[in-house]
Formats: sequence, C-alpha cells, structure tokens
Amino acid sequence: MACVIQMTVLEPEPQLPVATGTTIEKAIPKHRDDGRGYEHLLKDIPYDVDGNPYISIRGFDQMFICVGSRACPGYGDPVGYIQEFADYVRSTQLDCKFDISAEYRTGSWPLGLGFQRLGEFLAFLDDEEIGFERWHRLTISLPDLELPYDILSSPMLPLNAFTNLRDLIWKGHRKQLLASWLPLSPSVLETLNTLEIQCDIALQDCCYLLYHCTNLQNVTLKIIQKALAHESVFGFVVPSGHTSRPLEYLCLVSDDDIGPLLRPFNFPLLRHIDFRLGYPTWSTLSDLMIWKTLEKAHYPVSIQHLWRNGEKRKKLLA
Repeated sequence: MACVIQMTVLEPEPQLPVATGTTIEKAIPKHRDDGRGYEHLLKDIPYDVDGNPYISIRGFDQMFICVGSRACPGYGDPVGYIQEFADYVRSTQLDCKFDISAEYRTGSWPLGLGFQRLGEFLAFLDDEEIGFERWHRLTISLPDLELPYDILSSPMLPLNAFTNLRDLIWKGHRKQLLASWLPLSPSVLETLNTLEIQCDIALQDCCYLLYHCTNLQNVTLKIIQKALAHESVFGFVVPSGHTSRPLEYLCLVSDDDIGPLLRPFNFPLLRHIDFRLGYPTWSTLSDLMIWKTLEKAHYPVSIQHLWRNGEKRKKLLA
C-alpha cells in the first residue's frame, strides 16, 4: 500500500477535520540526537505574515501541510495533525512507503523563515514514525528565488537515511540544490530511479546529477542555461572515460549545447529521448552514441528546434 503525504502552501479546505486535544508534551519528541526541540513549531508565527502552518489529513494515507501564504491564521494544529497520523501508524503497524510533497509559497513570510520552517516539519515527520527510510517519492517545490539558508539554525536532514527513495521531483532556485536542509548529495541521488529538476541550471551541474544517479532510469532536466556556464553550484568535473547508466527515458530542455553533457555517458537501455533545444543542434549532436542505441530498436525521438523563435524561453518551458 502506498501512502501519499503532500505539503504545500494553499488555502485550507474547510471540510477537513482539525485535530484537537493534542498537548505539547505529546507532540514534542522527548529525545533528539541533535538536541533541537520542536516547541517553536507550536508557537504562533509573527503577526505580519498571512497564515499559520497547519496539517490536514485525508483518509489514512494523505497528509497536507500548509506553511504560509493564504493559510487561515490560527486554523488547525500542525503538530497535532502529524501526531494523530503517527498514532495511527503506530496502532495499526502500518507498513507502507510514503509519497511526500513539500511546497513553500512565500506570501508575506520572510524568505528564510518559511524555508527553515518547511525543513523543520520534514524533520518532524521522521521523528513521528514517518521515517526517512520509508520515503519512496519526494516532491519539493520552492519559489524561484534564492532563499536565505543558515546551516547553524536550520535543520539538516540525514542524507544517508533516504535508503528507499526512488523518485525525486525538485523545483526551485538552483542555489537550493546545495544550500538546503536536503542538498542533493551523492547519497541522496544514488538510490533514485526517477529524477526531475525544474530550475535554471548549469550544464556542469547536470553532469554531476547524471554521474551520481547510478540507478537512474528516467530523467528530466530543465532549463540548462548557457549563461550559467561559469556559475556551477556543485563544481563537478566528470572523470575521463565513458560511464554507463541504466537510463531509459531522457528529457532535456536546454539553451546550451548538450553534447558535452552526453558524451561522457553510455545509455545502453535508452528507449526514448525528448529534447527541446534553444540553439541549432544537429552538427553538435550527430556523433553521440545515443543515436546508435535508438536506431537499433527504432525507439521514438523528439527534438524541437526553437532557436529561431523570439519567445525561446517561453517555448522551452511549455
């Protein structure tokens, strides 16, 4: 059985039940390895932001966390919701894999505060029976703004704990690929079967992702920007030689030449490619090994050349 947990910042739905009667003593873990408590999650947020965090539960397998924009002030008990679901997991010995979605929309929240609070709620899930090792799919949606991140005051999720994470969908500003409570380290990437990145990103950082996703089958990377060629987040250089990956589906949206990204890799299981490219391409791609793989089995190829269109970026994103 699959459990879906969604965190976002949306207007709360009035028909959803509100957890009541949860005490501070019940909601806060008694022991934490890093010495941090969760008392602050129970306190009111600053008066000048437009909504309290809250949790709503749908059925027995979906959780919805609101942090900020358009959430009703004082509505619900976020820690109580998590504790109620954790009690259900304990009492039923529910054995499932969780699908978690965490979204932050700023509204009038201070950027750093909302980003930190979202990470704290994710850490709290692990302490309340929704362990990282049970997370199967994770979706993170952040604003396309560089968010302040203080490593001393913000939580850091244990990067080697996501042993069963298979799908990662990530959207935000490229700086948060590294400056985050969940930086995309090799230990996070190595178990993935599916990776989708939606942000302006340097070609060199895409090389980092492909190299460390050793079990990757499906990948979507957009948008690779030529203007970021000298602004890599990870500063990674692919070792010489060819590296094989079990990739079956490859989707790239790029304003830069993707040849240097693909040449170090061999994808013997590749079945489908979808390229949306903002530059004249064939002369730079004709020598790639992927064509030999695709030609043998007549697999589908989709390449859109958008470099002549004045609204190039808009079409790349479409």
